[in-house]
Amino acid sequence: MALRAEKARELGYARGDIRVGAVGGERSGRLVAEASSVGKAFGDRRLLTAFSTRIMRGERVAIVGANGCGKSTLVKILLGETAPDSGTVRRGANLQTAYIDQLRTDLAPGTTVVEALTPTGGDQIMVGAAPRNAAAYARDFLFRDEQLRQPVESLSGGERNRLLLARILARPSNLLVLDEPTNDLDIETLEVLEAALFDYGGTVILVSHDRDFIDRVATSTIALDGRGGFVETPGGWSDFVAQNPGFLESQARSPPPETPRPVPPRRAPASPTKLSFREVRRLAELEGKLAELPAKIAEAERRLGDPQLYQRDAGEFAALTAELAADKQTLAATEDEWLVLEDRRGRLESQPS
Repeated sequence: MALRAEKARELGYARGDIRVGAVGGERSGRLVAEASSVGKAFGDRRLLTAFSTRIMRGERVAIVGANGCGKSTLVKILLGETAPDSGTVRRGANLQTAYIDQLRTDLAPGTTVVEALTPTGGDQIMVGAAPRNAAAYARDFLFRDEQLRQPVESLSGGERNRLLLARILARPSNLLVLDEPTNDLDIETLEVLEAALFDYGGTVILVSHDRDFIDRVATSTIALDGRGGFVETPGGWSDFVAQNPGFLESQARSPPPETPRPVPPRRAPASPTKLSFREVRRLAELEGKLAELPAKIAEAERRLGDPQLYQRDAGEFAALTAELAADKQTLAATEDEWLVLEDRRGRLESQPS
């Protein structure tokens, strides 16, 4: 991944020596947050000592460590919500932050799914700066049209998580902060979140214990040992462990500073019973092509049927002929792929539950 390689090069020369001086124009425009020699303690408990990092636009930064080691404190310092005891923090201009917390407290009881998506009313939701039909947007998050009038308190845990993700991800933002986002997520919702992060154009700061998720998402990983020490490694969890063996094991030998919150293990189904989120989305894309291409092909054939076209404009005739051949080839490939996915969907749904 290009961002991982870029982070590796940066950490190679800047680890522990990140300066907060003037930055060039392009880098200034790309800067999200820069910390230099930051220290933080609560009484006798030291969380950060001479912590330094630089987070640039588009990076996905995972923060890991035992409960109580200072992960949330570090996030608040980087966001400007908590002041460090020492050192400096510089944040980029015009940051718009969206936050997904682990308590899922952002859904008001008594509202329906569509009301949660459109709190000001109507059937449109602003996704970033563009309006979208609320029902179509909800389908992106695997909600059926008949669920739009369903009260949020009647949703399953996975459906509530998907609805919260839909709300948060629709808000204009260039910095997404995720605090234990995978806790209690079902497989479908996890796929929705990963697909959304894949398409997200901003920066992500991720606090998580989910090693697989970190491996799939992070471009760099910051680990805190709970006694002020830290390491930063390009890549995800596996890269961090390979380059810093035993760093977090010392935490397990020390008394925990607070009672750890249990993190439920990921439960993968023995075998899938329905298409994955990506397959559902791809099937919808294919169906859209199957609806559009025949009309496009028919129009090209109609225009090529004009016996005077070649004499009138040989260039247009050649372009239409090439376009028609390409569209027919695309239609055939689309039909083949659609048949494969539709056959898979039918076989999965016919399995006994």
